[in-house]
Amino acid sequence: EPIYFGKNILISNLIDTLNSRLDVLLGGILLNHVGIGLYSLAKDINLRISSIINPIVTQTTLPVMAMLQNNPLALQSLYYRTLQLTSSISIPIYGIVFLHGHDIITLLFGENWLAMLPLLKILSLWGMLNAIGNPIGNLLIAKGETLLAVKWNIGLAFFTIIMVAIGASFNVFQL
Repeated sequence: EPIYFGKNILISNLIDTLNSRLDVLLGGILLNHVGIGLYSLAKDINLRISSIINPIVTQTTLPVMAMLQNNPLALQSLYYRTLQLTSSISIPIYGIVFLHGHDIITLLFGENWLAMLPLLKILSLWGMLNAIGNPIGNLLIAKGETLLAVKWNIGLAFFTIIMVAIGASFNVFQL
């Protein structure tokens, strides 16, 4: 069983790593160099937010969730508190980026980069959704549901492909 658990964690992490770069890979195929450059920069801004908040929560809650795996009520309570914590921090920050993206881009990069504003707003909305969905990975691992974690990440990969294809078909990225 430990090999099965570890194998699925490895596969899930590999798929997760692919997912984190899949949009840029597909964008590189579908977009011109200006579009993918602006998209990559907007994505980087959003990833910096999650890279500050998510690791702290992930590294502290996973061991506690694992200890509570045989106590469903306590695990559920911790999961909801984790979800509340990540959401209450991340969603307002992404909301500020969404509402004040123009000012943020101008301040950080100058007015020449304002073409990325629509992408920054779309990715801010994605960041809000990700803040809500992120704790599910810890819950699945803590419960030993590593195969479900693999399936979750495969589903996210298909979702990413579909969203990039839709964005490209509506010229969201062609700036």
